[in-house]
Amino acid sequence: MSEHKQSTPRWTQAQWLAIKARNSSFLVSAAAGAGKTSVLVERVIRRILDDQINIDSLLVVTFTNAAAAEMRQRIGRALAQELKRQPYSSHLRRQLVFLNQAKITTIHSFCLDLLRQYFYLLDLEPDFRIADENEALIYQVETLEEVMEQGYDTEDNQAFTSLVDCYGGQWDDRNLRELVLRLFSFSRSLPHPRDWLSRAANAFKLTGTPAIDDTVWGQNIKAGLALELEGVRILLKEALGLAGENKETQVYLKTLQEDLNLIGELIKDSSLSWDNLCHILQNTKFNRLPSISAKDNQIVVRLKEKVKSLRDAAREKIKKITKHYFSRSSADLLTDFHFIAPLMQTLVDLVSGFSEAYQRAKLKRGLVDFADLEHYALQILNNFPVVIEALRAKYVEVLVDEYQDIIGVQENILQLISRTAENKPNIFMVGDVKQSIYRFRLAEPGIFLAKYKDYHPVASIGGERVKQRINLAENFRSRPEIIKAGNFIFRQIMVAGVGEMDYDQEAELIAKAACPISADWALESEEPIEFHLIEKKPGNGDLSVRPARQTDRHESNNLKDNLTVCQTGGLSGSNSGNMVNNLHPDRQADLAEMNQADETDEDGAAQEIEEQAWNDIQREASFVAYRLKKMVEKSEFLIYDSKYRPVAYKDIVVLMRATQGRANIFQEEFQKAGIPVYVELGTGYFEATEVETMLSLLKIIDNPR
Repeated sequence: MSEHKQSTPRWTQAQWLAIKARNSSFLVSAAAGAGKTSVLVERVIRRILDDQINIDSLLVVTFTNAAAAEMRQRIGRALAQELKRQPYSSHLRRQLVFLNQAKITTIHSFCLDLLRQYFYLLDLEPDFRIADENEALIYQVETLEEVMEQGYDTEDNQAFTSLVDCYGGQWDDRNLRELVLRLFSFSRSLPHPRDWLSRAANAFKLTGTPAIDDTVWGQNIKAGLALELEGVRILLKEALGLAGENKETQVYLKTLQEDLNLIGELIKDSSLSWDNLCHILQNTKFNRLPSISAKDNQIVVRLKEKVKSLRDAAREKIKKITKHYFSRSSADLLTDFHFIAPLMQTLVDLVSGFSEAYQRAKLKRGLVDFADLEHYALQILNNFPVVIEALRAKYVEVLVDEYQDIIGVQENILQLISRTAENKPNIFMVGDVKQSIYRFRLAEPGIFLAKYKDYHPVASIGGERVKQRINLAENFRSRPEIIKAGNFIFRQIMVAGVGEMDYDQEAELIAKAACPISADWALESEEPIEFHLIEKKPGNGDLSVRPARQTDRHESNNLKDNLTVCQTGGLSGSNSGNMVNNLHPDRQADLAEMNQADETDEDGAAQEIEEQAWNDIQREASFVAYRLKKMVEKSEFLIYDSKYRPVAYKDIVVLMRATQGRANIFQEEFQKAGIPVYVELGTGYFEATEVETMLSLLKIIDNPR
């Protein structure tokens, strides 16, 4: 096979580049459905076949044990396939033997193996064991209790008691304890926890005659002010657009334009000094809206209420910003800084003291936690260069999956193991920052983003740059209409100021899934994507399903043709008749039926939602059941199983962020609607509905009273 070309067009150009590129540090930004796992497996196979290396000279790091097992399995299958084509290859036979010993593992497992091998370099017993999360939490609570008691018992403890008074809570010190644990956990996600804690305390120690604008807090608040004011401007622009749609409400236009001009001036002023901003915001006034009398015209009444609601929301935002951030002078705030500085030092000392005590408690019991695995490994690598040299000599390449969910200490470990410091880059990182979902576990997508901006995009094999970025944007999983709708939504909500990155053309997904055209059921156009917003508190007590206002951005045509944006519970923000006409033709009748559900007896689900005071999840579940039943009974969609057929319930999956407290409600609502449903509750055998019913029956039999 050629070094630069495929013998068969199995891979896209970008995928082939990710498989064949060598001699650099590579960051592969792989979008959802881009085949990144297949690319990783193929890269491993190509390294074995083309470069004649052994599989145990590769370090493949994945995020979970399940992912590592799947990767090992897929590599094994690929090797077996290659061996069928080359049955006399002793090299391939050796790889199958080496596969079980190959380092295809999680970062924690790799660190554990390192500690098992080099425990004698640390203050660790050879028979140490890993504490599970619950066990570690118990020892943390016990240790913190001892540390807090020492603080109370110390004679000269004025700083400690002041800290408890300020941050402990109204009745006890529970809040302070939680704060200590959170700071401890966060600091342990970094490569140098003590340094970070020290810098955090020093940040409060202002010297000389500083301005509040020069502090990190002042800078962040002013940057946030500009962002909040932009949000206010968006609200007012929407109100202005709504007011212009009806002759009666056009009397609002002058006042709303004055509001917009006022906010525009505030955005310009957001770079002024703190005291100037305080003065300007505290004296910001909105003029009164002219009065409108339209009691007999319900469209005008609801439009008027929506415009006023948007404007009131904008005014309330300004009030909250002023009250929470700009109600006090810079001199007052600097006085607070001087008061807080010693408290922050005491807090850092408390966290450090707890960290040391907790470490002693673990050593006494021969325990390590998951954070210890990483920090002990990093300690070995930093203090014993011979270990780094051995690892660099052993691993020809380091491949990292799900790189967007890396944390600081893990990043340091991987960079030390790779040969980057020797100017022989050999690290291959794959991820997608848009899929970073583990920030609650202290993942830091900023590491990926920094490299994304720093690494140079490449389009061909053989680039000489040390840092190269490859974009895998083609999606082989979803239909084109889903890709278009996803791109449209993400373009609206992902901007650098909020989502930490701009969803530009380079970040967009490209639809590449093969979708055969039906021979027996003509598809005149792509089916639209429905996007329903269900208000938590229905504004008017009714259920309405209407398309939201279209954006004035260039993507509006895509929305019109491919995205049905609906809102459940209250006015969506425009004249419903005009907006329904802008919808995909196949959805106009359906929306009209939903909006007038109380006037027809064809389907009472919508009216049922209106009449019953269900909670938010029940309302959502009932509406989803309504739509699914309608999809199946009216054969709204086609499914391809060797040929096209109408959609069935077995084709539908309902995904949610968490099943606890939600999935069981969906199950009940689906059963009420007569929809067959299987739910993975994850609550155990005795919590299953049928088992609970039998247990209740047995209790009644045992005790009828």
